[in-house]
Formats: sequence, structure tokens, C-alpha cells
Amino acid sequence: MKDSWIRKTGLILIIWLAVVAAFYLIAADDWKLTAVMSQAVSRGVSTGEITEDTVVQQTFHMNADLLEEICLDTTVFGNREGHVLTLTLASADDASVIWEKEVPYTELNQDGTTVLTIMPAVELKDRDVCLSIRGEGGVSLWYGTQVSAGRFQLDTDVSGTLLIGEKQAEGQLVMAWRGSNRLNAHLWIWPIGILAAAGMVFLAVWEERSRKSGKYTIISRIRYTFDKYGYLLRQLVERDFRVKYKASVLGVLWSIMNPLLMAMVYYFVFSTIFRNETENFIVYLISGIVLFNYFSEGTSLGLMSIVNNANLITKVYMPKFIFPISRTLSSAINLVISFIPLFFVMLVTGVPFHKSVFLLPFVVMCLVLFTAGVSMILSTLNVFFRDTQFLWSILIMMWNFVTPIFYPDSIIPMAYRTIYHANMLYQFCYFTRTILISGVSPAPVNYLYCLLGSLLTFAFGLFIFRKYQNQFVLHL
Repeated sequence: MKDSWIRKTGLILIIWLAVVAAFYLIAADDWKLTAVMSQAVSRGVSTGEITEDTVVQQTFHMNADLLEEICLDTTVFGNREGHVLTLTLASADDASVIWEKEVPYTELNQDGTTVLTIMPAVELKDRDVCLSIRGEGGVSLWYGTQVSAGRFQLDTDVSGTLLIGEKQAEGQLVMAWRGSNRLNAHLWIWPIGILAAAGMVFLAVWEERSRKSGKYTIISRIRYTFDKYGYLLRQLVERDFRVKYKASVLGVLWSIMNPLLMAMVYYFVFSTIFRNETENFIVYLISGIVLFNYFSEGTSLGLMSIVNNANLITKVYMPKFIFPISRTLSSAINLVISFIPLFFVMLVTGVPFHKSVFLLPFVVMCLVLFTAGVSMILSTLNVFFRDTQFLWSILIMMWNFVTPIFYPDSIIPMAYRTIYHANMLYQFCYFTRTILISGVSPAPVNYLYCLLGSLLTFAFGLFIFRKYQNQFVLHL
């Protein structure tokens, strides 16, 4: 018995350390630096022709350690071969030159965004800088005071001052910058992983000693429950999954077709009518639809799980939380299947698969925990207040619109961003899109948001459910 306990603990530790090693290989490079970028305003007014006498100067704040790219909206007219555009980046405090580059007109986009890569990246260390642009005629830039939100234009706060020649203009250049902040969070991956392993060993020893002394711990109670009722849980999950597609001609194919069909409608509306210009919009759209569809389905089924199993609950004793959990897990099978059309669209549209895609199980686990917690709260409410199902259908529709499924979060005013980001489904969507579209690991704080948010919601849902579960039989 002792050898069996040691072998199990050792196996768990080996698996855990393998997971930590794999995570280090995937996320370490991305956790050394964290990307920072600004949002460009929309075209408003032309600066006019830039010459030696008409110099454009834009002052702005760089909240980044390193500057890697500057993107300018340029318009070139006429044949200007041999002419150059001179860009100078200087400190706004002492006018000391940080970076300077001459760009031939032939390398400028004639009417669009020109990306200027800065190699090597320059040190900025979170300060105000001034970008001066000098030309030889035949080129103009744009400036404005609004940002694009699909077909709408929203006013934005103007950052810094803009001088055209010697006159101050109202607005800021249509430009964006990309940079990085030094994070160095990769140094903490192994220490935290080893500390967590030590915690696992401590819990395993504590449980073993408690078992020998005849005491029950939380861990032993959880193990006992799943050892005794695990088979029943598996049967309920299989039943719920089979019943969903019973008598359906296409069956499980609906899990693939549903997000694709919804995406086609959304894509037509928001890329054609509302002209959404989000990069890789179709992948952006389907990833949000897949996650939100699972949450909507899992919570809606979990909400009715206790009421629909009233005959079984009132006649046979079993842990009642199994019913909302089984509905959440059966819907999770559809979630996994729904990733097939998402990966297919990535292949078709040429979105590359990066090693960060292996982080997908983490966000799926967090989403399942969060959905289970909400399902237990809703199933408890529905026992005592049957109108819960009708109220939830309205709330889930409202939740859909406050989650960035088909629009970028950049259209939300800065004053409301903190509240907006408190939406857990926003965090799950952002995490998924970062690993799939951007191809990088999210920052540590995003892992923390997803993990703590899902665990706290699950714990709160379980607490509410257990507190009132003994009264269910009086209301069923």
C-alpha cells in the first residue's frame, strides 16, 4: 500500500514537471518581453506637402522600454525617384536625438500604411518623444481626432502636440508604433513550478497521514466522491451527449456546422456592411463564437439539470452537483469538436500555427470551470424561482453583446476599459486569440485572470449549491 502511494505521487510529480518544462519551452521567449502597441487615429485632414520648410513634428508618450516599429499613413504623388523622407526621433525633454533614418520615396506606400522597422530596437524607457518628419515635396501625411469602430467614428483623446511647419494642428498624426517592455517573467516559471511540486508532495503526505489516523481531509472526500460516483458521472455525460443528437440526420456534424454557419452570417454583416477591419477577422470571429456558444449551451443546460432530473433526485441518493457538472462536461465535448472548423479556417486563410497553440487546453479548462460554477448557481436559483430560465435567456443575449465576439475592444472608451475587462468571457476570448492569431503566449497577468476568475466562480457556485441542495426536494 505504501509503495502504491509513493508510485502514484511520483508519477504525478513527473507529469507535473513535464508540463512545467513544456510550458517553459512554449512561453519563456514571450515572457522575456511583452509587446506594446498604440492605436492609430483615422484619416481626417492632410498635412499638405512636406518640404524642407514644412516640417511635421508629432510629440507623444512612449509607454514602452523598446521601440521596434513606426507605422505612418503616407500619400506619395508624382515620380519622386531619388527623394528621401527624413525621420528623426528625439527626446522631448532635451531634444537629444534617439534615432534617425532616411527613407527613399520608392519605399513609401503610395496611399496607405508604411511600416518602418527599427533595427536594432531603440531604448525609450517610458518617456515623451518628438518625431520630426522632413521631406523634399511630393509626399503628405494625414492627421485626425477620431478612431474607427467599424463604420462609425469615435472621438479619442489627443496624445501630444502636432506641429505642421510652425503652426499647431488640432489632432495627431495617423501613425502607430510597436514596441516591447522588459518583463523577465520567464525567470519565475521553474521556481513556481518546483514550489507547486513541493506543495503537491506536502498535500500527499498530509492526506496519507490523515488517512492512517482515520481523519477525512477535503482531498480524501473529493477522491471518495469521484471513486464512488465517477462511473455515474461518465454515464450521465455520455447520455447527455447522445440525447442531444438523437434522431438527427447530421448528428455530431452540427457541432462543426453551427459555428461555421454563424460565422458566415456575422462575417458578411460585420465585414461588408459594418466594414470591420480587424486583422484575420474570420479567425477572430469564429474563436469568439466557439467559446461563447459553449458557455451559452453549458449554462442553459446546467440551469435545467436539477429540475429535469427531479424524479431521480427525489428517489435515489447521490451527490446532486453531478447533474450540472455532467451537462457542463457533455457540452465540453462539443466545444472540443468545434475547434475543428476553427483550425480549418486558419489553414484556409493562411494563419500560421505557432507553438502557442498548445496553450489552448489551459483556457479550455478555465472556461469549463467557469461555466460549471455559473451552472451550479443558475440550477440552484431555478429550483426556487422557475423564471430564472427566462431571465437567463435575456441576460445571455446581453452578455453576448458586451463580449468582443464580432468587434474589437478598442472601440470601448478608455474610461470603461477596466470594467469591460472584468468580463471573464472577454479574458477567455483575448487569451485564445492571442495564442492563435498573434502566435504568442499571453502575459502572466492574463493567466492569473483566467485561472483565479474560473476557480473563484467555481468555488462560489459549489458553495451556493451545497448550501441549498438539501432544500431541493421540497421544491421539485
